[in-house]
Amino acid sequence: MTKTLLIFKEGISKSRRVRERLIQNVDTQTDKEITLNLSDLDFDFSRKEVKISHYIKSEDYPDVVLKFNDFVSLVQS
Repeated sequence: MTKTLLIFKEGISKSRRVRERLIQNVDTQTDKEITLNLSDLDFDFSRKEVKISHYIKSEDYPDVVLKFNDFVSLVQS
């Protein structure tokens, strides 16, 4: 797992409400962009993908693009 995903997982680990909102957004397509503490999420509903970016652009924290199914699995894990 990349550092970007580790930071994202850590940021949502203590909030069931945030995790539920992220998963719900995949279905409702309400928010194209969501900013969390250290992560930015860009939802591409036509491609069914989410790009997760660390707030600091760095080679150590590359952007990660996940299909919706993989994103939901990550959020639920």
